[in-house]
Amino acid sequence: MTSCRLIEPADAPALAELLRANRDFLAPFEPARRESYFTADGQQAAIGAALAEHEAGRTLPYVILGDDGSLAGRITLSGIVRGVFLSCSVGYWVNQDLNGRGVATAALREIRRVAFDELGLHRIQAETLVANIVALYRQAGAYLALPFFVVYSLMTLTESIAVVYNDMRWVIFVALAVKLALPLRRKPLAG
Repeated sequence: MTSCRLIEPADAPALAELLRANRDFLAPFEPARRESYFTADGQQAAIGAALAEHEAGRTLPYVILGDDGSLAGRITLSGIVRGVFLSCSVGYWVNQDLNGRGVATAALREIRRVAFDELGLHRIQAETLVANIVALYRQAGAYLALPFFVVYSLMTLTESIAVVYNDMRWVIFVALAVKLALPLRRKPLAG
């Protein structure tokens, strides 16, 4: 069963190995990284920084564990805001070999529970590059790509979009894009 837990310094070697194995797979979705990032020392530094942000209350850096207990990826709540906003962003990645097996879905369910029930947050926001969204929906047909670009352009001028989980409802721009992609159903005129 997939589970999540707080990242720890001892995860550095396994995480570095997993990142090296998935380097090409993650490259389109990740920023450019120095070679040192893919080493145990580089991961030790990244983990130290993540745990310092965690101590300050700004992030919740977790690792995702697969059914066998081995490292399967990362999931992090970042940009945690207190006060009236009570929100954060979520980012995650999973080993390419585990894609499509429900691992990320299970990790997101767990992190959602932690965010709402343990941290008392009200909103989780997931951001992605628009190219990621278009790539997902290309499988349904290339005709869907244009509406996503149109909706994306209308919604934001930055390189990210927000998929917001708020008040137990997914609020996503996909609904509008699908509406634009599908033909209107019109009633025939009487007479």
